[in-house]
Amino acid sequence: MKGATVLAGYQSAVIAPGDTFYDKPLKIKGTPEKSSYTDSSLGLLNDQDALKRSSNVYMFYIALRMGGEYHYQYNQPVTFQKEAFQEMRNYFSQFGLGVQTGVDYPYEGTGYKGPNPVAGNLLDFAIGQYDTYTTMQLAQYVSTIANDGLRVRPHFLKEIRLPNPSEKQLGSLFKSVNTDVLNRVEMSQSQIKRVQEGFRRVYQEPGGTAYREFGDKSYNPAGKTGTAENEINGNYTENLTLIGYAPFDHPEVAFAIVVPHTGKGEHVNNKIGERIMDAYFELKEERREPKDKEQTE
Repeated sequence: MKGATVLAGYQSAVIAPGDTFYDKPLKIKGTPEKSSYTDSSLGLLNDQDALKRSSNVYMFYIALRMGGEYHYQYNQPVTFQKEAFQEMRNYFSQFGLGVQTGVDYPYEGTGYKGPNPVAGNLLDFAIGQYDTYTTMQLAQYVSTIANDGLRVRPHFLKEIRLPNPSEKQLGSLFKSVNTDVLNRVEMSQSQIKRVQEGFRRVYQEPGGTAYREFGDKSYNPAGKTGTAENEINGNYTENLTLIGYAPFDHPEVAFAIVVPHTGKGEHVNNKIGERIMDAYFELKEERREPKDKEQTE
């Protein structure tokens, strides 16, 4: 969710592109301490490196400011306006998060909205651990970022063809489903480009949370990892997610993965995503080779 949170920060004018925050543990009086995935510090980060290194604390500061708190002090009460929840949800909905994606499939779910609008929960919301979303919504979200802010309706059905007595040929086209743009995200292209670059760093730069799996890929991938804490029958688990697209400069494929109830520290989401993307571009190359061979002959 951190890409959407950074973009919500831009749209609400609580941060500007390039703003920095120091990533160290944060505490609101009367609540547990919160930090990034380490209990220490990630240091001074701007918006793009906060995405690259998946800084929770950077997103916490965006949430605090959206709630009206610009002068946070460790272990002190904070100013908080409950309307910030709806404001952030409104920004997220532009990407298909928390609303119907319009997919051509019945009974579409829209995820879960947390019921308790207090400051600590807004901080959790900003890192994707309060409201929850469907995998289809995640796919539409990353596609919208890849599409420079255009949200497109997903569909399973591409076309319908009439029967043909020959099994070797498709029948004539009866109906096709065209691309349907649902909305354009209301922000500047330069702001979306900054988040795109942050997503590229996640996959392609040392220190990025998906660099180990994607750093050496020729297909120029970008995206974001996700880890949501979960408890099942008293046992600690993680719901691992991964969103991505490629190529970064001319996107043609996007995906979303959710792997529920995993052990702590596993990276199966990244490994699944790596194999999906590798397979896609290997098949693309295989399908291109016969055509190139014919042209050469």
